[in-house]
Amino acid sequence: TFAPGITSQTILVTIESDSNPEPTQNFFVNLSAPTNAILSDAQGQGLILDNDGGPPGRTMDITSVAVAEGDSGTLNALVTVTLSNPAPIAITVDFNSTDGTATAGLDYTAVSGTVTFPIGSVSETITIPITGDLRNEGNEVFFIDLSNPFRVPMINSRAQVTITDNDGAFPVATLEDTLLGGAGNDTITGSIGTDILNGQGGNDSILGGDGNDTLLGGAGDDTLDGQAGNDLLDGQGGADLLFGDAGDDTFDLDLAAGGQDTVDGGDGLNSINANGTNNADTLSVDTSSGLIRVVRGVSTMTAAANIQVVTVNGLGGNDSITIGSLTGASSTVLTVDGGEGADLITATGADIGLVRLLLSGNSGNDTIRGSLGNDTIFGGAGSDDLKGSDGNDTIIAGDGDDTVDGENGNDSAEGGLGADSLRGSAGNDSLLGGNDFDTLEGGTGNDTLDGGDSVDVLNGAAGDDSLLGGLGTDTLNGGVGNDTLDGGFNDDAIVGGLGNDKIRGDHGDDTIDGGDGNDTINGGDGNDVITGGLGNDAIDGSDGNDNINSGAGSDTIVGGDGSDTLKGGAGRDLILGEDGDDSIDGQGGVDTVAGNQGADTIGDSPSEIDETFVLPASLRTILNAL
Repeated sequence: TFAPGITSQTILVTIESDSNPEPTQNFFVNLSAPTNAILSDAQGQGLILDNDGGPPGRTMDITSVAVAEGDSGTLNALVTVTLSNPAPIAITVDFNSTDGTATAGLDYTAVSGTVTFPIGSVSETITIPITGDLRNEGNEVFFIDLSNPFRVPMINSRAQVTITDNDGAFPVATLEDTLLGGAGNDTITGSIGTDILNGQGGNDSILGGDGNDTLLGGAGDDTLDGQAGNDLLDGQGGADLLFGDAGDDTFDLDLAAGGQDTVDGGDGLNSINANGTNNADTLSVDTSSGLIRVVRGVSTMTAAANIQVVTVNGLGGNDSITIGSLTGASSTVLTVDGGEGADLITATGADIGLVRLLLSGNSGNDTIRGSLGNDTIFGGAGSDDLKGSDGNDTIIAGDGDDTVDGENGNDSAEGGLGADSLRGSAGNDSLLGGNDFDTLEGGTGNDTLDGGDSVDVLNGAAGDDSLLGGLGTDTLNGGVGNDTLDGGFNDDAIVGGLGNDKIRGDHGDDTIDGGDGNDTINGGDGNDVITGGLGNDAIDGSDGNDNINSGAGSDTIVGGDGSDTLKGGAGRDLILGEDGDDSIDGQGGVDTVAGNQGADTIGDSPSEIDETFVLPASLRTILNAL
């Protein structure tokens, strides 16, 4: 163990004594598993020198060397192997080269073979070609290892060959420069201006300096630091460390490169694009130690807490993207975009914590499932299957014939182009149909449904719902609850259902059924057919030649403009024909009937007929409010 400040320690090896004359013997001590250090030479050799008399032992040794690399072509490094004294027979030993910080094929030519000492020789040479270049890469080393000596012990079995760099420092960018590294381990530094710095091969260190720079790591395990300015950093292949430092930085990461990248945005507003391929990818997003992590096979990307936006792009192909638990992560915006193809994007059961989750199918027939949180879901082009799960979700289906279910929570869903099916399920939901034949169902809760353009079917289901047919010949059913229904334009069919409903036919020849409950109904423009149903209803036919039957209950009927047919049904009704030639029949019960303007016909009933009757102002206010 090396205490702080200590650079040397001693390993004690016990040598067993004897009285036998013998040649010099050797043994080895091997180092392994260093902590906070790198092994430059992991093996030491010990020699046991004989002190018992007899002939002197013969030993073999190898000598380390240093050689300048040159700027081009090759120079030779000469490594000498020696014997301590001549041998009466030929002596052999095998050798091979081993990489250190220098790389065979790039910095030197790998060698291996056998050194032979002829009878009487004490020195032989191993020749290794060294490759020259102009890269500033610092001094590099490799090793020549000896093995299998013939009848001779070795003092040293390894020689270190140092390639001395002679290229000086890599140039520093000045204004708007493009600097390219090589295949080695380069250090590239930008300066002021908009620089493009490309490490290419090797384990590079790239510093952006001032300005809005582009840093490209290339192959290898690179360290990129954007420093000042709004920089673009792309680690490309390898296990890269990317630091945005100051400024609003963008990080582009290729998940197909097979590296393990770590991104630290530094100061500013920082964003990551983690990209798949144009093939069918399987991606996952979760957290590791509270940091968002994106995984594709052996590739990983880990984003520090100072990354505000993380975008996962499936790109082409039928992708499968799974979002797991994101608890512990910072308030990051996470966007998952399937891209082209029929994608499956699922966050089912995922607790996203503080993360804001945006899921986009983009093009293709996609399947998307939301998380337990408040999600935003975009179907994009294609016929998509979208579900919000828990939370207050916003779902925009986009083009195509889509199926949308908000599931739990107070959701907002929009169909867009195409014949869509929208369901709010639980919660107080808002549904907008769009431009084609849509089917909307609110589910439980107090929902707002708008059919939009074209022919739509709206079903409020349970809860106090608000339904608007919009353009088109629509069908509206309020379901259970005190609902507000408006047919909008064209000839609509409207059913209030169970509850005290407010119904307006609006424009067109509408068919309206108040259903059970004390309903308030206004036919609006057009020749409407209105049935009050069970309950004490207030009905105003408004404009047009209307046919009104209030049904059972003590109802109030106002024919309005036009020649109307008015029937009170069972119960004590108040019927006012108003303008037009009306046909009035109080039917069962003790009714109050007034024809008012026009040539009215009063049917047989035990009614009190009063042509001067005026509707009470309070009831007129209620009807006018519709």
